[in-house]
Amino acid sequence: MTNKSTIAVLSNGTRIAQLKSDAKRVEREQDISHAEALAKVARGSGYDSWEDLIAASWELDEDGDVVTQKRFQLFGMPSELPVVSAPLDEWEDWAEEGVPEMVSVDIAVGFYSDTTEPYLHVSFVGIDEGTNVALDMEMYERMEDAVASGSVSDRVAVQGALVEEVMGFYEADWLEMTARDVCKLERFRLGISQDEDLFWQEPTPANYGANQEAVRIYRAGPDQLLVCYESDSKHPGEEVFGMITDAQYDAVPHNPYNYWKMMNGYLSAAGLTLNERDERDPDMWD
Repeated sequence: MTNKSTIAVLSNGTRIAQLKSDAKRVEREQDISHAEALAKVARGSGYDSWEDLIAASWELDEDGDVVTQKRFQLFGMPSELPVVSAPLDEWEDWAEEGVPEMVSVDIAVGFYSDTTEPYLHVSFVGIDEGTNVALDMEMYERMEDAVASGSVSDRVAVQGALVEEVMGFYEADWLEMTARDVCKLERFRLGISQDEDLFWQEPTPANYGANQEAVRIYRAGPDQLLVCYESDSKHPGEEVFGMITDAQYDAVPHNPYNYWKMMNGYLSAAGLTLNERDERDPDMWD
């Protein structure tokens, strides 16, 4: 996404525009270069460099979502991912009713349509509709101040702080992911392209059942293949991908008249046993 917002703020509420102004003053007073002044201001704010500071800032993107360049890794997730947080809609309600003592958050995995890169979509939802988060006194007072000021930058900073807090304890197992999502995340972690690295799939565009299940195999390096069980069903808590060698792939009998049996053979070679597939008659086309 392209960020066009003029708002850029750290989650502690510090505006990037103010830090740039501070850097100009330091540059003038200490007779140092602009880059040195920016670095000095960044270190004073707790960052190793100006680039790290900017990466940690929060903005509004062109869709009005709260975003940051920082990447987050939930406990149990294989990769760091960008975050998109749907804007809070409750600010005006809170102005009339008061700030609540807790909020509720829901996180889902999304994939950009143009790059297929995954991201975490963080939504603040009704109490008990997601994971409830009790606000400590500091966060509660910051939210009250943001409500009172009506400042967009204050509200972006508070929402960024809330997201950072949630990312500190949220676990990947709590995500509502499909088996297909899990496989896509693993391919992303391994740098596997869906198109260029696809090694085998049934030659017809067959996906079976209401959950559109299928087995696909991807080249994952020399003598390494990634077997993926791709399905729109919710992640069953079992492994849905595994690695095999070229020799293990060749050992599965290739039968163009029974692709179902072949796919189960690949799953077995990868150490995957999925009840949904086992329930189907493996000899249905024999």
